[in-house]
Amino acid sequence: MVGGVDPGRVVDEVGVDQAVRDGEITQDDRNDLLQQMTDEVAALVLQHNYGQNMALATARAQGPQMLHVHARYLRYLEREHRLRQGQDAVPGEKEIAERRSAGTGLTNPELALLLAQTKISAAEEVLASGLADDPYLHRELTEYFPAPLRATQPQRMGTHPLRHEIITTSVVNEMVDTSGTTFIFRLNEETGASVPDITRTWLVAREVFGLREFWRQVTALDGTVDIGTQIALLLEGRKLTERACRWLLYNRRPPVDITAAVDHFSSGVQAVRSGLPKLLTGRDADTHQQRRDSFASRGVPPELAETVAGMVPAYSAFDIVETAGVASRGVEETAEVYFDLAERLQIARLRDRITALPRDDRWSSMARAALRDDLYGAHAAATRDVLSVGGVGTPEERLAVWTERNAATVSRATRTLGEIWESERFTFTTLSVALRAVRALVASSSLPQSS
Repeated sequence: MVGGVDPGRVVDEVGVDQAVRDGEITQDDRNDLLQQMTDEVAALVLQHNYGQNMALATARAQGPQMLHVHARYLRYLEREHRLRQGQDAVPGEKEIAERRSAGTGLTNPELALLLAQTKISAAEEVLASGLADDPYLHRELTEYFPAPLRATQPQRMGTHPLRHEIITTSVVNEMVDTSGTTFIFRLNEETGASVPDITRTWLVAREVFGLREFWRQVTALDGTVDIGTQIALLLEGRKLTERACRWLLYNRRPPVDITAAVDHFSSGVQAVRSGLPKLLTGRDADTHQQRRDSFASRGVPPELAETVAGMVPAYSAFDIVETAGVASRGVEETAEVYFDLAERLQIARLRDRITALPRDDRWSSMARAALRDDLYGAHAAATRDVLSVGGVGTPEERLAVWTERNAATVSRATRTLGEIWESERFTFTTLSVALRAVRALVASSSLPQSS
């Protein structure tokens, strides 16, 4: 079992035999307890295997378009002496080039090798960091054990000799299986963050966005929808997770306090997500409906289709919660201004064009991410400026006053964006100019009024 801890050893060492020796339970009680746990232990093993299989299926589906990332990752693992050309079954540069020309990706055995090495190396770094001692992760330890053991031997779990390994293995396996083999590698490339720091942000994202329940719902669709639909759903969850982790890595000093971050964001993020159908306007509202209807037409239950449709705008919830705090305004009021601005300033359209930019190599991927992050930052700053308008009550009234005060710069930004839309040339160059127009608007709106 890749990156796993033997359940039999775990059950034995949790203290069942010691409990017999201490006279807390009889030998017959021990045997009955082990018998009660057999089915659940088997189910836990199968669940882990299922997660790995879905991770590999998703990697295969993305294989051709992710080949440039996989190739970089292979070379990285070779430099770290985790893979060896000629001894491990990995393709060389010439073979990678041939596959790129043929439009194919890595093979199943190669993807499995990457998956295994990712889990092994990540577990080593997380274990060495001491992250397993974080109080937030205590439930990872208790949830690892079968229910009968949790009920009869709860006091022994905290002193289990393999408790750090159990916690680390559980977290790393779930993170890699759900977020992908190259998730850690790519975030490290982009941000320079360590594996433990990336893991912390992943744990926050998992909790704040309720991703465990989402994964459970996707798994429950086995036999109901085709595997392609399940993979599409999982990829939407990955996209949200990755963007949330990147936001935390850029906006929180490491190491992120998991409990504090979860407490800070959870209620506000939930308020934004639950209100999306009425908060979204214009282009965002149309896209949300199209995505929801598309997934529903593929057999996805309505509630899950609604959840997935809202994952793209849900990413903005972090900025909205932060902006609400800075402006001392309610989260819902802030969200209303935020999404209204997305339509009025054509930010939604610009964001979609940036997202559609090519990611043919590392540098284009990073340039695209930088443009998108800058746009989100400008959007949040504009929202703060609108919320700072005094003397009026409703969000609509504040937005109207802000627009009137900044009529000249709004007009210039609108004109620049209009010229770019008319040119129908959506490149890094033109979209950088469009972003600059939005940022100039935000900068000018922050200037003091003439006296």
